Amino acid sequence: MRVLNPNPQPVIPSPALSFVGRKNSGKTTLLENLIAILTKRGITVASIKHHGHPDFDIDIPGRDSYRHRMAGARSVTILSDTRYAQVTELDQPLSCESVISTLSGFDIVLVEGFRKANVEHIELFRAANPRDIQVVDDCISQWKVSPKARPVAVVSDIEKVITAAKLLHIPSFTFSDISSLATFVQNHFARPPLSVVIQAGGESKRMGTPKEALNFLGKPLIQQAVERLVPLADELIITTNAPKRLQTLKQEYPDITFVADLLPERGALPGIYTALSSAHHDLVAVVACDMIDIPAPLIAQEALYMRPIHQKSYDVVFPKTENGIEPFAAVYRKKPCLATLEPFMALEPFMAKNTRQARVREFIAQLNYAMIDCTHPIKCARYGGSFLNINTPEDLTRAEKIISQDPNCLP
Repeated sequence: MRVLNPNPQPVIPSPALSFVGRKNSGKTTLLENLIAILTKRGITVASIKHHGHPDFDIDIPGRDSYRHRMAGARSVTILSDTRYAQVTELDQPLSCESVISTLSGFDIVLVEGFRKANVEHIELFRAANPRDIQVVDDCISQWKVSPKARPVAVVSDIEKVITAAKLLHIPSFTFSDISSLATFVQNHFARPPLSVVIQAGGESKRMGTPKEALNFLGKPLIQQAVERLVPLADELIITTNAPKRLQTLKQEYPDITFVADLLPERGALPGIYTALSSAHHDLVAVVACDMIDIPAPLIAQEALYMRPIHQKSYDVVFPKTENGIEPFAAVYRKKPCLATLEPFMALEPFMAKNTRQARVREFIAQLNYAMIDCTHPIKCARYGGSFLNINTPEDLTRAEKIISQDPNCLP
């Protein structure tokens, strides 16, 4: 039986934004200043730079790594305790998108160049650059004809560009006000802060013992969930009515907050109510602790769909599986969801258990929601997990057998 990695590192999708413009339009200087401001604000930034010369070299002739490469190594990695770099010879070009997909867990990836990549872009036009002056009219004409060709914003000191952007409702910024640009990038494109709430307060009647404390592949079930989800969490909350059972988690994760159920009734809606009421961020991931193969990258992608850059503002993003919507693997927007949920809480004490599922469906129907298609194992596997959960001792035995035999389950 395979033992879980104590510190799994799922590939968490990082949002990206490209800055495009002609040569000498000021892209590198702008990005240098923008990265500095975002970093000071606590935003973790990765960057990608397009290079027009295929045989560029960043290694130093004479160094050991350079000698390795000159001897014929196709890929050379330099690794220290605080940094690493890799130079790899390519048999065919890599797309910008494929490189972005390898950059895990950054708040924003800023790309310089790659105009043709499928990445939202901000375009630069500088009055002192003749190349920019030459293309202004053509660019504006194209924006008017094709909304898809429009940048998400422009940075310019050319009045014609600024006027056209205003008419077309394209945000515009000057080269001297990078702080305002940084705020725009942070609020619209960077990974939004996320509260992660793991629900460990269920009744566990069919299991016969509290599920969160069950040993699963050598660790308590709740610890498996924490290890998977902690890379996503700006705030990590566990809802439990028995916090003493979970105090050992505090030793490794001192920032965890334990919260008791706010209502005496158990069930899906009271659990979601406690989760949303306890969270401090606008976006709240609500996850059941017994979902032992929860795909953390999927939760991260749900949060990204909630950013303002999407034309439609969602209250919640769910995964849709072959069994329907999964409300305990979803990201909720706190205020509208609480406002919708509170009238149901008045009904909950009088609600028969056999009507609770119908109430959940009624609650969801009142929300502005989106779904990510996970109706087939292949569609779910792209996020590195599944929705396998356990409710009985037989489920636990079967899950351990599945996980131990399937190398694609669990990290």
